[in-house]
Amino acid sequence: MPKLIAGIMGQDCSNFIGMCLESVKDADVIVYIDGGSKDDTLRKVYEFYETKAKAGIEECHVIENFYEQDNLGMNGLQRNHFLGYIKRRYPDDWVIFLDSDEVVDDFSRIKQFIQTAKEGLYSVKMEHFIQDLCHVDNTVLNHFVPNRLFKISEAKEYPE
Repeated sequence: MPKLIAGIMGQDCSNFIGMCLESVKDADVIVYIDGGSKDDTLRKVYEFYETKAKAGIEECHVIENFYEQDNLGMNGLQRNHFLGYIKRRYPDDWVIFLDSDEVVDDFSRIKQFIQTAKEGLYSVKMEHFIQDLCHVDNTVLNHFVPNRLFKISEAKEYPE
């Protein structure tokens, strides 16, 4: 039975990280990649992980890789850093990748889907907050984030 790893990328995202983590709380593994937070984001992540550990789930990790705000290719670089990390640890499993201001719509459905899914890239329905809790991406009726769910062994790299 394949595992589902939730990967979350963020920096200084204390307003959203709790909701994001809560939306993937049933993941088999959660990996947060921090870009150099200066607010209380990491404290909130570690508190969430501590709660998971008390429930008997210890597969939570934090990796750090400084996010250069002026580098236009940094999203790809950051995601590739994360991808290298999970490929070494979970090559035969699946990953769903989120930004810290995104919330998965129905995580249980995704876990069920990967049990019979063919390898490939899949789009996932999420809610995407914009700067605060009052504004969500409403450019489309349903927000589907492209190519965020895939089998780890099939992943090559993210474009920069």
